Amino acid sequence: MLRLVAAAASRCRARSARLAAPHTSVYRASAAALQRKVETSPRFFSLDAALRIPPKGIDGTSEEVWHETVAPALRTFLDLNKHLMVPISFVVPINDDAWPRETWGYPLGKHAAWLRTRWRKGQELPRFAQDDLEELDFAFDRSQYMWEHFLKPSLRRYFELHGDSDVQQTYRIPESDPKWPERLRGFYIGPRVFNIRHRGDFKAQIERDAAELDEIRFCYDSTTYERDWRERVLASLKVFRKEFGHCAVHRTFKVPDYPPWPKAAAGLPLGITVNNIRSKGYY
Repeated sequence: MLRLVAAAASRCRARSARLAAPHTSVYRASAAALQRKVETSPRFFSLDAALRIPPKGIDGTSEEVWHETVAPALRTFLDLNKHLMVPISFVVPINDDAWPRETWGYPLGKHAAWLRTRWRKGQELPRFAQDDLEELDFAFDRSQYMWEHFLKPSLRRYFELHGDSDVQQTYRIPESDPKWPERLRGFYIGPRVFNIRHRGDFKAQIERDAAELDEIRFCYDSTTYERDWRERVLASLKVFRKEFGHCAVHRTFKVPDYPPWPKAAAGLPLGITVNNIRSKGYY
């Protein structure tokens, strides 16, 4: 009887061992796969790791994070986008070889916003970051950065190429035109100029740089239509009346290019303009 019980127990142990073995090997394989996934995941993905969960916040006080992640990410953003106006929602793409692997998944936009906030409040920036920020010319003030790096240089170059700064509302700098600096190519200058004239954008910058803008004859305090009436048409009509004693301007008359005629109106077909005022209600 005892031999029968012992034999039955032995069979049960053998059966249990056979059932356990496959599960043990599966477990070991799963553990090895998980370890490989953790080891090859970007440094900001977890032992929450295998789920690839990006960090919820930033570490602005870590010198290691700055040098290994943030500074390389800012440099890459600048190389790819030609500016450092990093949107607050921007997160470095994962598995994108254009970016250093150590930066994958980092919330760069939040870090940039944190830096801007400290600067705006007059709080000291991390000492270990100051040299990099100065070298990169980081965009602490987005409006000022846009003005200094894009809008003002674009207006000056437009003036050099066209002889005026009367940028049309829809104008975009050609993307492949070698006459323009590479950084400015593709920039939509027209809508921004329109907003300056009609909405008062960049008011502080314009007040400070008014003398420079006058040099390139940029019309910022009214529309070009109003400016042309004031500085070209009306000014020419005043001289015409003074010279001829009337305003019955002949249709073929053009404003001469010598005093006392306004220089800004030289070549203006004043006769046609006056005819359009009378017949079409211009101005």
